[in-house]
Amino acid sequence: MQWIGGRSYAMYLWHWPPLVLAPVVLDRATTVRENVLLVTAACGVAFVSHRFVEDPIRYSTWLRAADRRNALLAVVATSSAAVVPWAMARDVDLGGSVAADDLARGAVVDHVSVAPVPAGMRPALDAVDDDKPAVYADGCHADQRTVEPRLDCVFGDPAADRTMVLFGDSHMAQWSPAFDAVGAESGWRLQTFTKSACPSVSISVYNVNFERDYTECDRWRAEVIRLIEEIDPDVVVLANYPRSSVGAEGDPADADFESLWTAGLRSTIAAVGRGREVLVLGPTPIPPDPVPDCVSAHLGDTRPCDIPRTVVRQDRIAAERALARDVGAAYTDVTDWFCGETTCPVVLGPYLVYRDQSHVSTPYAEWLAPNLAQVVESVGF
Repeated sequence: MQWIGGRSYAMYLWHWPPLVLAPVVLDRATTVRENVLLVTAACGVAFVSHRFVEDPIRYSTWLRAADRRNALLAVVATSSAAVVPWAMARDVDLGGSVAADDLARGAVVDHVSVAPVPAGMRPALDAVDDDKPAVYADGCHADQRTVEPRLDCVFGDPAADRTMVLFGDSHMAQWSPAFDAVGAESGWRLQTFTKSACPSVSISVYNVNFERDYTECDRWRAEVIRLIEEIDPDVVVLANYPRSSVGAEGDPADADFESLWTAGLRSTIAAVGRGREVLVLGPTPIPPDPVPDCVSAHLGDTRPCDIPRTVVRQDRIAAERALARDVGAAYTDVTDWFCGETTCPVVLGPYLVYRDQSHVSTPYAEWLAPNLAQVVESVGF
């Protein structure tokens, strides 16, 4: 036992690289048997390095006699030991992870190595059910039965001279924490109008819960448009879920629906953009399954939960961008805030990106506040 204990630190150092690198080389998760073999081989390497590297350095008479050299080596070794954990804690790109500083700029890279759930992930999996923006807790996000918008849902800087209205469904509400931060920082009074399953696009949609046309949405939307005219904000921001449907058999991907959606967006922009600026946020990538459930089943490697970038509605984005350009509105494609070249990771740095099967988590939305601030600044609002 003493003999093993003397070599335990070398075993500790050598066992991890093969466990991390093997799945990358094999392009698949390793089995328990393979992991046991890898650790056994690593122990063999550890014994060799202990005999021919550690002991010769430890008992070197040259190092013993040179206090200055010892001090220098100690400084270098200590600095290295301090820098590596610091870099890892900040999610610096060591083998394919996403750098925290890059995330703040919206740059996302594809996973190229094992991507385990990070310690202290936000939100935590056991708290994800409570991860909803303040507009929910304050009762400012209208439920599906509600038809009367509320005028007292004000965030950001309530005393600011400039007013920004957020208008849309729950996919507008998911951005409210980020806009709240932008408003407080940059001096915007933020008025929110969001309603569950009700897009701000002027189109009658089908409600799967009611199994009929969503007339409550039509009434609520018309009243919001009237209130926007009354409030006369400086900017109106629109964002919506990309998979609404017109009828029970409606397909949000077919050409007829797309033409109706584009026409409805044009109508809404015309109605709310009279003498004021309009910003349209493109759709966020939609996971095929509830992300927390998938991540819970893949704690050691979350890559199976990642979303192929091909699921992003590029046709919708192209059509909305062209329309916005045509009518003088601003448009922002947010895809690169979530996706690398081929995949959209569901865990980025310390963040769980989605709180369910479609909505961005509050911590990740707040992390993207600088991106939205740049958008607002770049379009000159």
